[in-house]
Amino acid sequence: MNEYITVKLQPPMLFNIVWLLLGLFLLALAVLCIVVLVKVRPSSADPNLRKLPVVSGPGFYALKRQYVNKIDKLLTKRMKNRITLRDAYQELSTIARSYVQQVTGINTLKMSLSELRIEEKNQPNIAKLSVLVNDYYEPEFAKWSDADFRESCNLTRRMIEQWL
Repeated sequence: MNEYITVKLQPPMLFNIVWLLLGLFLLALAVLCIVVLVKVRPSSADPNLRKLPVVSGPGFYALKRQYVNKIDKLLTKRMKNRITLRDAYQELSTIARSYVQQVTGINTLKMSLSELRIEEKNQPNIAKLSVLVNDYYEPEFAKWSDADFRESCNLTRRMIEQWL
């Protein structure tokens, strides 16, 4: 029967085991990095982000006055052309977000618009900030904008004054 076999089988190709171990090590390292990044990076709705004290009482009204004054100074700066429209809107956004962060304890300074909208479920007042941030996006990021900065300041001032 051996006389009909015309092909002899070759032994399996051998390779250095180091390459297999290196590949497994890199795979394990990648998985570990992903796990660490997911665990370390808190979500915007994470209650641990609420570390700032919530302002109330007389301090609350003083804080409102402080932020309204910041808006007035920014508007004056813009009307005197000491700041570009884009920079003015970026600063106005920071003022509005900082105010909300101080009164709620929610880290709104680093939240995107979509994260703010998610946070509205936990804190309905955040919807007021979401509307403003949405309005600021075009003048903040467009090459050119015909946005009315005075009106945006009035809306931001109104949000601060009406915040409960």
